[in-house]
Amino acid sequence: MHLQGQDSAAIAETLNFLGNDYSDLGKDDEAYYFFTQSYRVARAINDQMKMAITIYNIGLLLNELGQYDLALNHFNFSRKISEKIGDLDGVVYLLNATGELYLRKKEYKKSDEYLRSVLKSLRERNLTIIEPQILKRLARLKFEVKDYKQSLAYYDSASVIHKKAHNEFGLAESNLGISDIYIEQQKFNEAEELIEKTLLTAKNNNAQKMKINCFQKISYLAEKRGDFERGLEYHKNYKQPEDNMYSEERLAKLFQD
Repeated sequence: MHLQGQDSAAIAETLNFLGNDYSDLGKDDEAYYFFTQSYRVARAINDQMKMAITIYNIGLLLNELGQYDLALNHFNFSRKISEKIGDLDGVVYLLNATGELYLRKKEYKKSDEYLRSVLKSLRERNLTIIEPQILKRLARLKFEVKDYKQSLAYYDSASVIHKKAHNEFGLAESNLGISDIYIEQQKFNEAEELIEKTLLTAKNNNAQKMKINCFQKISYLAEKRGDFERGLEYHKNYKQPEDNMYSEERLAKLFQD
């Protein structure tokens, strides 16, 4: 690859990293912009690996916005590219994302099949970096079908990995999931402690999505305790930012882009 091609590849990679950073912060408009710019640069130099990665990331963003059919189209397109160039690690990531998509659609049997298959594949390919993510998705799946014991076991396994890696953000996500279990088990004090700890992490990292999730759970917890005034107060805290994040106007602008 000549120098210009190398420069373009580096630019595509940097744009993709920026997209990931904005996505983590809940800034979907900015994330979408950087992902699409990354794809255009990668396509111009026919870097199919980077094309597959950015298409995958756009699919993740669409999945987050509830555009499941469109997200699945992106995952399938990215998977075709990955299979064509022999990127088997990429295929594992895509199967993982597809399992998460079916979890969101409440198609639990399909989701379980994908996620368990991915867990086996990543261990065979030594892709342990995404293992806690899959464990948390399996934990969420078990929570949704009210298997709280198995759900907690998956969250605990993910937490152990995050602690070893000193991953504060990942640990906070696990804690938030465990708080859901505690609320359903009426362990309200333990749930509140975990949510407050997670909220602090979200504020320190300016993680908007995580903050919204924390306020949502505090509101729900307050209602469970019969403290409807506090529940309403926190409902207001998360409802406006949530509406802004997923408003029809923002979605329309994103699709127009």
